[in-house]
Amino acid sequence: MNKNENLKKRNTLINIFKQGTLCKHFKGKKLIDKNIYRIISFINKGKDLDKNIKYTGENDINNSTDLIIYQNLFNKMLFAREIDDFYAELSQETQEKFGQIHRVEPLSEEEIKKVNSKHFIVKKSYKTINPKLREYIEEYILPSYERNEEGHGIGHINYVIDRSFLFANTLEDINLDMVYVIAAYHDIGHYIDAKNHEKISGEMLLDDTNLREFFTEKQIRMMSEAVYDHRSSLKNDPRSIYGKIVASADKNVLIEQPLLRTYSYRVEHDPDATLEEIIEESRQHIIDKFGNEGYATKKMFFDDPDYKKFLETVPKLALDKEKFRKRYMKVNRLDNRMKLTFDEVKRHNRDLSLDEVLYRTYEELHDERPFDVVRREILLAAGIDELRYYTKMVDPRIKKYIRDNVFPDYEKNDGGHNLCHILEVIRRSFALNDTFKLGLNPNMMYVIAACHDRGKYIDSDRHNIIAAEYFMNDPGFKQFFTDEERKTIKEAIEDHRSSKEDDPRSTYGKLISSADRNTSIDIVFIRSFFVAKERQPETDIEDYLDYTIKRLSKKYDEVNPENMFYEDKTYQVFIKDMRELLRREKEFKERYCEVNHISSRNNKVQDEQGVIGYTKVVI
Repeated sequence: MNKNENLKKRNTLINIFKQGTLCKHFKGKKLIDKNIYRIISFINKGKDLDKNIKYTGENDINNSTDLIIYQNLFNKMLFAREIDDFYAELSQETQEKFGQIHRVEPLSEEEIKKVNSKHFIVKKSYKTINPKLREYIEEYILPSYERNEEGHGIGHINYVIDRSFLFANTLEDINLDMVYVIAAYHDIGHYIDAKNHEKISGEMLLDDTNLREFFTEKQIRMMSEAVYDHRSSLKNDPRSIYGKIVASADKNVLIEQPLLRTYSYRVEHDPDATLEEIIEESRQHIIDKFGNEGYATKKMFFDDPDYKKFLETVPKLALDKEKFRKRYMKVNRLDNRMKLTFDEVKRHNRDLSLDEVLYRTYEELHDERPFDVVRREILLAAGIDELRYYTKMVDPRIKKYIRDNVFPDYEKNDGGHNLCHILEVIRRSFALNDTFKLGLNPNMMYVIAACHDRGKYIDSDRHNIIAAEYFMNDPGFKQFFTDEERKTIKEAIEDHRSSKEDDPRSTYGKLISSADRNTSIDIVFIRSFFVAKERQPETDIEDYLDYTIKRLSKKYDEVNPENMFYEDKTYQVFIKDMRELLRREKEFKERYCEVNHISSRNNKVQDEQGVIGYTKVVI
C-alpha cells in the first residue's frame, strides 16, 4: 500500500472514529459483556504518549505511529493502539462467535441509547467491581442491614448503590470500588444509634481490617469520611467527591419512600403517640425536610431531574392534609386491618416478644380460625420473614459457613428431620429466647439449632451424640468460638433429647430441648407422615390414621406432655388445639389427609407422596 493509500485509509478510520464516538470491543456475546469505549483523540507518534495512557498494541511504543486514544466508559482507564489494528478485521470463526466483524466497532444508535440507559450503567458498573470485594460485601456486609428498620434496610442500600454508580459515571478519575463500598456502608450503624449513625457507620468502615486487602489506608480514610459526610442534616458539605456522590445518591426520588421511612422510624421510636399523631408528625417532618429551604433540598451535587421533580411533588402532597393522610395509609398498608392491628400492638407493647405480639394481635382480631393459621396471615400482612427477623444479629460468616458445610447434610435425613425442621427449630430457639428474655448469645443459639440433628440418618437413637461430635471435630467452628463456648454448644446438642429425669446442663440445652418441640398441627402431620413412609411403608392409610391418633393422644395427653422447659403461649395454644382435634376423630383424619395431600385412604403409606414442598427448601 503506497503513501497515498495509507493516508486515505487513515482518514477513513479517523472519520469512523471521531472524537467522542462510542464503540465496543468484540469480546462478549452480549453488549453488557463487552468493553465500551469512548474515542478521546489521535496521536501521530507513540513516543509522545502520556505515561498515564496504557499502550495495548504489539509494537515498540517508541516506533509506533498513528495511534488512537480511547477510554473505557466505566472504569475510566485510558488506552492507545494503532488505528488500523484497532479496527482490524477478525477471523471468520471469531466473527461468528462474538457477532462482530472488527476488533472495535462504533455503536449503533440503538446501542448508544441502551448504553446510556440507567439500567445499563448500573449493571455495567457492578461488573467492574473487584469480584472478591463484591463477594465480601454481599456475603458479610449487606446482610447486616437486616438489623435496621425498614427505611434503612437492604432495599434502601441497593437504591443508594445504584444511584452512586449513576453519578460516578458522569465523572472522570473515580474509583468505582470505593464508590461501591461507601454506599454499602453508609447506613450500617443505623440500628445502633439512628441519630449518630453516620459517625458509627464511618467508624465501622474504618475498623474493618478486611478492607485493607483492597484499599490503601488513605483510600479507607477517605471512604470513612465520605460515609460520615453523607447525612443531609450536617452543616458542612462533604469533604470529597466521594462524599458528594453518596450524599446525592441518598436522596429519595420516589414519593412513597419518605412516607414509608417516616412511618417505620416513628413506629420504632414513638410508642406513646397515637396513629393520627404519627401521621401529623410525619407530614411536618416531610415539610421541614423537603419544603422551601428544607435541609434536604440543599445538598444535591449533581444534576438530577428525578430529584427536582420529587422536590416539586412531595411538598405539595404534604401541604394537603387529607390527601397526605390517604396516601400515607395506603403506602404503609395501614388500610389492612391485620397490618394496622399488628403495628399498634407492637408499638404500644415494647416489652412483648414477636410471638407475644402475634398472639395479642390474634386476640384483638377476634378471628375464629386456629391461631397457627391466622398467625401466618398476620406475618404476611406485616411483611415479616421470621427467620430473618430473629437471626439478624447472627454473624453473617457463621450463617455462610453453616449454609455451605452443615445444611447440605440434612438432605440425608428422613423427611421429618430435614432442613425445614432445622429452620423451624432455629426460629423457635430465637422466639423463646425473645419471649423469656434469656439474653443468650445469638451465634451460639444459631449453631446449636443448626447442628442438633446432624447425623440423624446414621443412627437415630444416638444422633444427638453424633451431632455433638460432628460439631467438635469441625475445625471451621473454632474460628468463631472460645473453647468454653464450644463445650457449652456441644453439651446443649447432646442434651436436646433429655428425658424428664435428666435435665440439660445449661440454659442453652433447655432452650434447644424446648425449641425442638412442635408448635404447629400441620407440621406434626407432615413430619409424622414422612417418618411413616420410611418406617411403615406397607401400612394401609386407614390403619395408619388410627395408629397416629392413638400415638398422638398418648404423647399430648400428659400434664407435661414433652420435656418443655420454656412453655410459651404459642406452645400452650398448640397443645390445646391438638387435644381438641384428637377428640374429633373424623375431623382429625380429614385434616391429616388434606395436609399431606393423601389422595385415597385405600392406598398404602408408600403409595402417597406427602408434601414435597416441605422437603425442598431454598436457603
